[in-house]
Amino acid sequence: MSKFTKLGIALVFLLTNYNLIGQNPIWTLPPSQFEGSNFGISSLPSGGGGAMYAGQPADNMHSSYSDQNGNLVLFTVDHEVYDRHGYLVDDMRINYESKKGHNERIILPMGNDCSKYAIIYPASPTSNEAYSSKLYGRRLYMAVYDLDAVNTSNPMATGALEVYNPNSYATITDISRRDALLYGYPAGGTYNIYQYTSTGQQFYRSNIQITATDLIDNCFYYVYVFDGMHIIRYKLTSDGLEYDNYVFKLDLAAFGSALRSEMELIKLSNGNYRIATPVMFGGSGEHVGFVITEIDASTGDVITNSVQVVSLEDNGNDAYPHGA
Repeated sequence: MSKFTKLGIALVFLLTNYNLIGQNPIWTLPPSQFEGSNFGISSLPSGGGGAMYAGQPADNMHSSYSDQNGNLVLFTVDHEVYDRHGYLVDDMRINYESKKGHNERIILPMGNDCSKYAIIYPASPTSNEAYSSKLYGRRLYMAVYDLDAVNTSNPMATGALEVYNPNSYATITDISRRDALLYGYPAGGTYNIYQYTSTGQQFYRSNIQITATDLIDNCFYYVYVFDGMHIIRYKLTSDGLEYDNYVFKLDLAAFGSALRSEMELIKLSNGNYRIATPVMFGGSGEHVGFVITEIDASTGDVITNSVQVVSLEDNGNDAYPHGA
């Protein structure tokens, strides 16, 4: 059995019998959707013409969001955002380039505002997202879907994406570039803080993994970003996604990960959260495994003595001393 197969089995085992956060009552796999309450598979809303979803599958990434009653609010196929009826809302782009995304995508209400939704996902800063898996997830981007906004490009669509730069009609913002100087490391020419060590050395191997809690105090979500060495905490409120002045560093020796992987979060019976994410580590990233850690729900901080870095090698699972 390969180490990557073991990795998937191990993550499923770790998350079994707990409450996975952020699981939709409707699952989408374009062109289809699965309604958990009815145990039925149906087609996503679609129609003819360029103004509606045409049934195409995703090349890179897809996602959706449903409300508490199980009603579809929006779905995405690569860089395109569609409303609940299948009308094209807009294209997620920046600097005249569409960003399809890579390994995962989070869609959440903006805090307690159920008329605006944040679409948060890693994507490559290069124009050619298919160039290399090592370049895919190097920056964090965000779009905001406003249900109450008037859509001037497609009047049939419900709502519109916020425009961050009217000159280039950018509908996503580069969170990595915006926050590049907030973590104490030099930003460098690419403004990609997730790829820099404290000495300024840049690494090109790392993808970004993301996850989020449930709504806290009816006010905000914690959003956690993992860059292969650091767990970085954000807050998503009705005002936006902001760095929450918290970084937890893991001593993994190798900085970064070329794994096309996801980070998952569960809520424990004691109210805390547990995070699990695949990772590459060792002197030159020769080991593949996963990081498991518990989050204190009252502070949002990593509980230091809960951190485990587990190696998945062909001869079995071995704990690796993380040094945190």
